[in-house]
Amino acid sequence: MSILAVDLIKPRTTGVAVTVSGDLDITGALAVTGDITYDEVAGRNLDISGIATIATLGVSAATTSKDLDVSGVTTTGSLYVSGITTVGILTSYATVTVGTAITADATSGIITATDFVGGGSQLTGLPAGFTELDAMLFN
Repeated sequence: MSILAVDLIKPRTTGVAVTVSGDLDITGALAVTGDITYDEVAGRNLDISGIATIATLGVSAATTSKDLDVSGVTTTGSLYVSGITTVGILTSYATVTVGTAITADATSGIITATDFVGGGSQLTGLPAGFTELDAMLFN
C-alpha cells in the first residue's frame, strides 16, 4: 500500500471534478463546501440542519425507542404511527384513522365507530324525543 500525503487536490482542468474510482477511506472529519450528492449512506448520529427532503424515511426496529422530533412545517402523504402521545391539541387536516374501528373526518367533523358506549346524554343533534328505547329499537 502506498501513502500519498497532500494538502490540496485540484483537477488538471478548471471546472472539472476530481474523480475517485473505487473506495475512498477518510480518517477524521470531512468538510464539504457546497452541495454533496451520494447514493446511499450508513452512519451513526446523523445530524442534518436546515431543510431535509426525504422521499422515504425508514426507521428500523432498533431505533423505535428514540424520539422523532418534528417541528415547523411537515408535509407528508401518509404517516403511520404506532402510538401518539400529545399534550394539548393534536391537529389533523385529513381523516384520522384509529385502528380499523374509528375514523374522524377533519373536513366534515364526522366521527364514525363500530360501537359507541355510554348513555349519550351529552349528544346533540338528535331528533326531539329520542329516547334510549328508540336507540335500542334501531340497533
